[in-house]
Amino acid sequence: MSQNRERGTQADPSKDVQDSGAAKKKWGQGISIVGIVLAVLGIVAAFFGTGASVVPGALGVMLGILGYFLGANRLGTITIVLCTAVIFFGLAASQDLIPGIDGNDRNMPTEGPVVG
Repeated sequence: MSQNRERGTQADPSKDVQDSGAAKKKWGQGISIVGIVLAVLGIVAAFFGTGASVVPGALGVMLGILGYFLGANRLGTITIVLCTAVIFFGLAASQDLIPGIDGNDRNMPTEGPVVG
């Protein structure tokens, strides 16, 4: 038995666990980066007139939470905070509270109804 250990023929199960943890962390980092990209796209979309929306921020928060649970703690936290700010930005922009961005909830028709 001691000869097998000296030759290195026995597999080390702790190495497999470490490799699995590193792979999960890489996936978490990738997912968190996708959430950050969604947050940036949500702000860019609001400025270029395609309409302010909270959907990119909400998806980014979900991806940040998933990234956090996969092991990317700092990047997941940054993603969650940034995407929460994007949600509030999208809500403010949709209500016409940010100058230069037309709100999509308060647009009135240019002409009134024709009576009689």
